[in-house]
Amino acid sequence: MPDIAAAADPNTAALVVLDTNVMPQLALYPVGGTSWACPMTAGIVAQIQNARVAVGKSMFGLNLVQAIYNAAAGNLYHYRYYDVTTGNNGNVAGPGWDLVTGLGVPLGPALTAALIALP
Repeated sequence: MPDIAAAADPNTAALVVLDTNVMPQLALYPVGGTSWACPMTAGIVAQIQNARVAVGKSMFGLNLVQAIYNAAAGNLYHYRYYDVTTGNNGNVAGPGWDLVTGLGVPLGPALTAALIALP
């Protein structure tokens, strides 16, 4: 069951710069799908954890999942998450939490601010 969503469409890939010892010249490669969505989501989580530490709070552990659901409660939901209401993966996306995109796509700055404010 999904908790959150990220851009996982391989047809809307991001261009990534690769530079290795094997390839002496920089090259741009399109990266999409979960190969892009997972590191993008990990980056948002890292920003949240670092921001909490910067203000003297502990990092989230196993309670991160509960915290992202708490941040979705109430009238600020659409400020913290982009609600994906179309699409399917065998289930149909709809308003609010669904089996396709979970809570939706985290809106990094607003979600970060909400999670920093938590004890």
